Amino acid sequence: TCSVREDGTAWCWGRNNWGQLGTGDTTYRTVPTQVGSLAVWATITTSGSSTCAIRQNRTLWCWGLNYRGQLGDGTTTTHRRPVKVGEDSDWATVSNSWFHTCAIKLTGSLWCWGFNERGQLGDGTLKTRLRPVQAAGGAYTTVTAGGSHTCATRTDGTLWCWGANDFGQLGDRSRERRVTPVRVGDRADWTTVSASWLHTCGTQATGTARCWGRNTVGQLGDGSRVSSNRPRLVAGQGPWLSVRAGDAASCGVRAGGALWCWGSNNYGQLGTGTRTPTLVPTQVPSLAGVVGLDTSWVHTCAVLSDGQPWCWGSNENGQLGDGSYFDSLTPVPVS
Repeated sequence: TCSVREDGTAWCWGRNNWGQLGTGDTTYRTVPTQVGSLAVWATITTSGSSTCAIRQNRTLWCWGLNYRGQLGDGTTTTHRRPVKVGEDSDWATVSNSWFHTCAIKLTGSLWCWGFNERGQLGDGTLKTRLRPVQAAGGAYTTVTAGGSHTCATRTDGTLWCWGANDFGQLGDRSRERRVTPVRVGDRADWTTVSASWLHTCGTQATGTARCWGRNTVGQLGDGSRVSSNRPRLVAGQGPWLSVRAGDAASCGVRAGGALWCWGSNNYGQLGTGTRTPTLVPTQVPSLAGVVGLDTSWVHTCAVLSDGQPWCWGSNENGQLGDGSYFDSLTPVPVS
């Protein structure tokens, strides 16, 4: 897990076998540890194997596992400290997955790099790229890198996805792999999107939330276990501000900062105090005023309005940041 503080410092904790914490070593951390000593960071994103962050001067840096070129530095060398991605200084946002990374520039152009066996880079090929290559279309506003697929919103409110589509995670009513962006439905009011390994969720300007893709444990939140190759309405009343898709679970923030989760719960990643899965959104009762949310494979973290981060779920690598290796079925404050 990683986060940027208000003072511009970046902090990471948890698994570190590939140097994904950026501390220059491979020692796991159970509490937040600063990345370097500079207070220059604006935003950070992490996957299970690598981490990327944008500095306040809009340069892009990545570190961790790199055998598929997911760090974008032109090599396949794993790095335990941040390395700069090219020389450009106009990066706006970035999202990374296990094997590929995508980022948007201030101009709205979208660039991806890393593994491309399923077409997840969106450049019309299946060729792995060690440096950023531009994906088709534009101008983009947000991007999310899933396991083997990618989705992004454009300035006109449309939503586009590409890459693997075995379970309908592209939402285009097919199960065909796409090597260039394909539009999701005909709506033009998408505001956020989040892609996981095999499912995707997004929110719309109307306050509705929709999910699509694999649904074996209720991760789509529509009350069923039926997978869908088109967006399905998440049950319950909104309005939803954002929804994040984890491995087999999803969580969303409603207006007012209330947090709700659904899907798999083997490790307590729903934060409800049990290990019982749910097919519809269930409120996380101990948290209110949520302003930031992220989900991973089997753990979840949220930031409250007072700036305090809380995490819950699996903690076998110290990813909850509470100083222990014990799983938690309810949110615990990060040390």
